[in-house]
Amino acid sequence: MNRSYSIFMLSSQALQEAPLIRKSALLFFTIVFATFLVGCQTRLGSQSTANMENMDLDSLSKHIAAGDVSGGKGYNTRGVAYARRNQFNDALSDFDKAISITPQSPKAYTNRALILLRMGRTEEALQSASKAIAVDPSYAPGYIARAHALRLLGRFEPALEDANKAIRLNPESAYALHARGLIYQRANDCDHAILDFTAANDRDPYAAPPYIGRGECELVRGRYKKAIEDFNAALNVDSRNGRVWMNRGQAYEQLGDMAQASLSYKNAISFDSTLSAARQGLGRVGSGRN
Repeated sequence: MNRSYSIFMLSSQALQEAPLIRKSALLFFTIVFATFLVGCQTRLGSQSTANMENMDLDSLSKHIAAGDVSGGKGYNTRGVAYARRNQFNDALSDFDKAISITPQSPKAYTNRALILLRMGRTEEALQSASKAIAVDPSYAPGYIARAHALRLLGRFEPALEDANKAIRLNPESAYALHARGLIYQRANDCDHAILDFTAANDRDPYAAPPYIGRGECELVRGRYKKAIEDFNAALNVDSRNGRVWMNRGQAYEQLGDMAQASLSYKNAISFDSTLSAARQGLGRVGSGRN
C-alpha cells in the first residue's frame, strides 16, 4: 500500500513548462491514490474482501446484495474497485454508504477523502480526512490523506505536521515518506524532498512516483544524467507515462542528445497527446539528428 508525485521550478528557456509541471503533483496523485485506497481484511466465505477487488463489479454487487460481507465493508471494497476503474462518482457513493452504515470507520472516511481529492474537491477532502483522524487518532492513512489536501491548498506547515505524524505511526511506509517528499518539493526544498523520495524507494523499489519526484528535482538542479536514471527507473514500472517521457526528453535535450530527446518527446505525445510541452520540445529537436 505504498506509492505516489512531483513539481519543480524551471529556469532554462528550453524548459518552459513550470505551470504545467506544478499541476503534476495532482497528476501523480491520480496515479498512486488507487494503490493507497484502503481495502478490508474480513472474510468472505473462503476468500478475503481484499481479493474481492479483483472481481468484476457485477460479482461484487451480488456479494453485497447477498449479504456475504457486512454492508459497510462491502461498500468500501466495491468503492475501491470503482475507484480503480476511474468511476469516481460511483466510488464516492459507495464510500458514503459505507460511512452511513459504519460511521466509525476511518478507512471509509480516508477513501472518501482520496476520491474527493481526485475529483478536485480539496476542502471536502480535508474535512473527510479530518473525520478519519477524529475517529482514530492513530490511523496513519488518515494523516497522509489530510497532508495531501493541505499541500494542495498551499498549507505546507500543517501538511508537514500530518506527514511527520504518519511517519511516526508507520516509519516504514513508503507512501508516507513520499507524501512528505511532495510537501518539501512543493515548497521548493529539493534537498529534503530527495531524501524522502530516496527513503520511499528504499522501502518500495517498485513504486514509480518517488523516482519521478526525485528525477524532477535532479532536473531542476541541472543534474541531467541522474534525472534520466530516475526517469528510466520510473518507466521500467510504468512505460506509458507521457509526462515521464517528456521530462526525460527535456533532460536529454539539455545534454545535447537530440536523438534520445526526440524519441522521448515522440513517446510522450503518443501516450498523452495533450502534452503541449512535448510537442514544443519535438519541434525544437526535430528528428534528433545532432
